[in-house]
Amino acid sequence: MGDVLKLCDSGHRSSVLISVFYNFTLSELLFMISIRLWALTGEVLLEMVGHTAIVYSIDAHKSGLVASGSEDGSAKIWKDGVCVQSIHHPGCVWDVKFLENGDIVTACSDGVARVWTVHQGRTAESHELEAYASLLSQYT
Repeated sequence: MGDVLKLCDSGHRSSVLISVFYNFTLSELLFMISIRLWALTGEVLLEMVGHTAIVYSIDAHKSGLVASGSEDGSAKIWKDGVCVQSIHHPGCVWDVKFLENGDIVTACSDGVARVWTVHQGRTAESHELEAYASLLSQYT
């Protein structure tokens, strides 16, 4: 993925918070910091590890990408179990959803829902991107 999104008894050690079915697999979001993708047969296909705090939300897109949102203030984009992009936010990312066109919507604890896209014609103006970068710098 060369594009970067921009603004516009199963072995669990804790509770399962959410499960999402996608293409005959089951993704389970553990109430910790990892995401597992299971076959319906019960076989663990892969585990996605990269968040540093509780993961609250996952979503899958027909392209095969998976997005996750976490208390660590990031939304992560995964391809074949590997994190290909981490999008930082000024607070906890409570929810993340793919739109039909592949854009991603995140809901952050700062009360703002943001749309992220790879489509150049729909990206935010440079002054808006600079303002967002400035906002993020207050949280690092």
